[in-house]
Amino acid sequence: LTGTVRAGLAPDSSSTNTKLNFIRALGTKFLDGDKNFFFQGTNQYWLGPPSQGVLTEVEIEGVIHDHAKAGLRVIRLWGFGHGWVDMTTDATGAWKLQDGSFRRLDVVIANAKKYGVRVIFPFVNFEPDLTGMQFYVDNSLGTGWAREYFYASSQVWAHYVSFVTSVINHWNPITGMYYKDDPTILAWELANEPHTTDLFELSPKAPTQFGDQGVTIGRGQLVNQWLCRAATLLKSLDPNHMVTTGEEGYRTNGPYLSTAPEHNWLNNGMKGVDFDQNIKCPDVDYMTLHVYPDNWNVPFWQYQDRTKLAHAYNKPVVMEEYGCCKAADYAGKRGQVFAAFHDAADALGMAGTIVWQVVPWSGLKRDGHYDFTYDEDGGWQVKDMAKRMNAK
Repeated sequence: LTGTVRAGLAPDSSSTNTKLNFIRALGTKFLDGDKNFFFQGTNQYWLGPPSQGVLTEVEIEGVIHDHAKAGLRVIRLWGFGHGWVDMTTDATGAWKLQDGSFRRLDVVIANAKKYGVRVIFPFVNFEPDLTGMQFYVDNSLGTGWAREYFYASSQVWAHYVSFVTSVINHWNPITGMYYKDDPTILAWELANEPHTTDLFELSPKAPTQFGDQGVTIGRGQLVNQWLCRAATLLKSLDPNHMVTTGEEGYRTNGPYLSTAPEHNWLNNGMKGVDFDQNIKCPDVDYMTLHVYPDNWNVPFWQYQDRTKLAHAYNKPVVMEEYGCCKAADYAGKRGQVFAAFHDAADALGMAGTIVWQVVPWSGLKRDGHYDFTYDEDGGWQVKDMAKRMNAK
């Protein structure tokens, strides 16, 4: 393990006692007080509840310390864990994290505050990994119900509401603050990669009304209605923090349907998400993109229209996931791909970029070939982008 992982880290240039402001969106950028706030960050999804039994609290501090020292301003991590391993219910039956899982988030937030790093928490995952939407459906309605009922069932909605309410109103005994009052949290994220099963809304058998809430089906409407409703919920519970969708950037009527038919699935509604509609949710403060050129065989230029769309609605864009697997045709080229991504993001005026995912030391690698250290291919480009963003 790196030498920085030791008990009682001494203050250094990456430690700060500066009082933090709530980051806010203004037009197409973020502000920290009256100053611009552009950032390079990293995903570290496992740093919160999933780190129990894997990392010590001292090691969690070491991770945050090392990222801050590299110039990173934001860490994105899951605000949930392994289903009932990390969750429980209170006396009223409301869902919440167990004490040990909350302790992990408390430690992350306290150390992020110490080193001037902001954090982003998604509340649920689309995929079944950890606490996915299917977990909510199965534990609300029973097994055998489609995952899409997450967006349309009043029973599922009630559990989502109780869970996010418990997180937002949680008291952190280390910082002496409620989460909703802590500017260390950059934003609340409604879900990680909300979408539907492929072609769900385009199937001839899909109903026009879905679930006991009568949600409308059709070209991104199911997810859009849920996102707008959930964003309004978050703002009612916590007007201090920004809210974002966590979406990947799919559209239902994108511009490349004839010129690049191999990428139709990004633009034709197959994924049940419409970036164009979601921009218009009044309580969504900024938009997100996820970009994986090797895994999806999608060139970055396909995403440039998303940034222009969001900017036309006067909202910032964050490329909150992007990565490159060191396999076959991309071996040794991560740095080149990142350099191109960063130049494009800079030229387009993106407000932030969050890589998937750089780790401070090799013992933290756990995501196949997408993880890398600062000393490996791609690491220099991440630190360089941090310098560029921090200087704006």
